[in-house]
Amino acid sequence: LGRKKYDVNLGSEDEVLLECPFSYEPLPEYSWYRNDQKLNLSLEKRIFSTDHTNRIIKITNLTKTDEGEWRCQAKNQAGTMTFSHFLNIMVPAMVLSQGHFLNITSGMTVDLTCHAFGDPRPKIEWSFMPSQRVGQEYFSGIQEKDILALNTTKLVVSDISVADEGTYTCLADNGLAEPSTGDIIVTVIVNGNWGQWGSWSECDKTCGLGQRKRVRLCDNPPPRNGGSQCSSHNRNADQFAVCKNKNCPIDGGYSDWSNWY
Repeated sequence: LGRKKYDVNLGSEDEVLLECPFSYEPLPEYSWYRNDQKLNLSLEKRIFSTDHTNRIIKITNLTKTDEGEWRCQAKNQAGTMTFSHFLNIMVPAMVLSQGHFLNITSGMTVDLTCHAFGDPRPKIEWSFMPSQRVGQEYFSGIQEKDILALNTTKLVVSDISVADEGTYTCLADNGLAEPSTGDIIVTVIVNGNWGQWGSWSECDKTCGLGQRKRVRLCDNPPPRNGGSQCSSHNRNADQFAVCKNKNCPIDGGYSDWSNWY
């Protein structure tokens, strides 16, 4: 009875040879077991014997599900011997989401999640264009007030503003292959708000009652990326008021004749 462990990196290899290390006289009969189930190599599509004896098998197109014990048995007239191979399938880091787009209204809080897998578990790092790295225990480029919470898979940006618009990139790396990255493109929607009133215009009458006007713009801030225009309900852009510079001159005129003396 013996055993051996194999570390298989799926980033660089997708097959493995397993050998039953017993070769005696008379030649043994070799059998292979997976999860205590005897394999029928003639029916397997990914597992092949390298010769007619079945002493060495090749497992192709390896996946994570192939991890675990592969046991061989050698049996002849002298007795039975077994040997176990333990496969540790290591999977390179992979970010699942690629080119994800988010439209977020200014002032809201947004959760940016890096959906990644790998074995060993990958380390996650965040960057914000232009390549300003955000780490698990430190951050730069993104202001501290904008970070509500940060862990290995999630970046939470609070009170989002136009300054936070751009490409957020998560990088997953477990050292087995080139790091995997995924981008989240954030667009910030800004709803319009009224600016300050401008100065009053001149009165449109030089004397007597007239009207003057002042104007404000929807520019504090202006609508952006499909944000709503300023509401006009009881809040018009133009405002009018009655004005009077002076009384208008009145021409004199004769009254009616008085009675005769």
